[in-house]
Amino acid sequence: MQKQNQAPNAQKWTEVRVMEHLREIRSDCYNGDVDYLGEALVRQSLYIQVWAYWKRIFADNDNIQEEMMVIESIFEARLFKAALHKKVSPWIAVLGLKNNHNWIDKNAPETEGANSQNQ
Repeated sequence: MQKQNQAPNAQKWTEVRVMEHLREIRSDCYNGDVDYLGEALVRQSLYIQVWAYWKRIFADNDNIQEEMMVIESIFEARLFKAALHKKVSPWIAVLGLKNNHNWIDKNAPETEGANSQNQ
């Protein structure tokens, strides 16, 4: 039986294999025809849950973490730019930036604890 929070066939995710996928994903990013991370993963015959799994199991691997951050930054910039040029709905851009790139409204409290301290 598979443990919760473990990707199927987890043993296949070696540093070398993950870096190969990340390089291909980054290459797709630069080609400009991939709009979001999920699409890039699907092109590699992967799924979005594997991204979270890689982040967790390679949390101490600076090379993998850096490559993942670069890829995430490319998609973040692409989404913001698409909204600026009205290529995507502002609502979709805000939703994506908040849910996928940790953007918050400037006046929104970061945590409930911070909010209660300001009162």
